[in-house]
Parts: sequence; C-alpha cells; structure tokens
Amino acid sequence: MEKFTPFLNFYSEEEAEQQADLLRQHKVPCIVNEVKSTIFDEGIFGGKHLQQWALLIEKTNWEKAQKILHQTAKEELKHAEIDSDHYLLSFNDDELLEVIQKQDEWNAFDVELATLILKERGIELRQKDIQELQEERVEKLKTEQPVGKTWLIVAYLALLAHGLISVVIGLYILTKKTTLPNGDLVPYYDDYSRAHAKAITIVGIVIFFISYAYNMNVLYLLDLI
Repeated sequence: MEKFTPFLNFYSEEEAEQQADLLRQHKVPCIVNEVKSTIFDEGIFGGKHLQQWALLIEKTNWEKAQKILHQTAKEELKHAEIDSDHYLLSFNDDELLEVIQKQDEWNAFDVELATLILKERGIELRQKDIQELQEERVEKLKTEQPVGKTWLIVAYLALLAHGLISVVIGLYILTKKTTLPNGDLVPYYDDYSRAHAKAITIVGIVIFFISYAYNMNVLYLLDLI
C-alpha cells in the first residue's frame, strides 16, 4: 500500500473533512489527521503552532486531486455570489498573485477566486504564467534552512549531561522534511546543520550506551556489597 503524504492543511476540521469527502466521491483515498506539534517546533526551534488538520493522499493521486478540487471550485464560482466584503477583494494585485503562487497554503476556491478577481482587473494569467509562479514557489521551498548555532551548541553541551537528549535533537534535525506542492519531500535543514546533527546523534548514542553500561556495573557492584 502506498504511503499517504500531506496534501493540504486546514485550520478547520470541518473544512478538511468536506474536501476529503469530495475526493472520496471521485475515488481518491484520503485521510484527515490533526497536525501534531513537537516541543522542537514550538520551543527549541522557535515555531508557533496553530491547530491544524492535514488532508493526506497517496502521491500518485496528487495531480488528480488538484484537478478535482480546482474544477469543483470553478463550477462553484459560476453560481456563487461573492460578498462585497470578501477578504480577497481587499487584496492588491501582488497579494492575489501570491495566493495563486502559494496554492499549497490556500483552498482551491480562494485560488480560483483570486484568478477571477485579477482577470476582472485586467490581469489574465495564462497556464504558463501560473506554472512559472508555482515553479518559483517550489524552488523557494527547496531552500534548506540552517539551525541556529545557539541550538547546535546546546545540543553538543547536552552530550555532557545525557546522550539520549542529544540523540533526540540530532534525529529531529536529520529527519525533518518539507513537503513540496507536488508532494515530494526534501530536507528542511541545510547540509551544515545535518552534518552536525549526524555527529551529535552518533556521539550521543555512544555516550548513552557507555552511561547505561556504567550504571549497570555500579548497580551490580552495589548488589555484591
């Protein structure tokens, strides 16, 4: 069975389930999971977690799912009455282009509405234009991020206290991924950070087992006394 990967994130569980139901109607298997944060996301690495729900699908269905959602949104727009105070109407042209470029951060209806608003303002995007915007977005997301040097120092110092703590930090840096709009997964942290994380993880494992063996020997000797 193919692995399910994050396709879209929502701040509302209801909206996530609605989109999931639509995909299931078109024979696209999917699941909805609450996005769980970690202590690293919220604390150590400075992330701020907002409650979200992820819609996950198989990567082979990525393009099919995109077409279903956007075609459905286009049909809904034909019959929808957009309120005069709709938030997208207050967006300037650059902000609307950003909505189209960052389709992975917006629902299909908003993306199609942004395209329609731009068209009404005299800016009609060709499919080639949209593709170029999305390719630019992918390249930006591929840019790997550095871990702050302060936290690398903390991870090394943690080796002196307990190897296991450093192992957890190292593995987090090594395994954290970014999901691209096409479903591909790429490393989140840069080579420099991951090289240090690998060293921290290996040394941490060694220290942990040495510490464990030492403690077992101490306990054994105490039993003999």
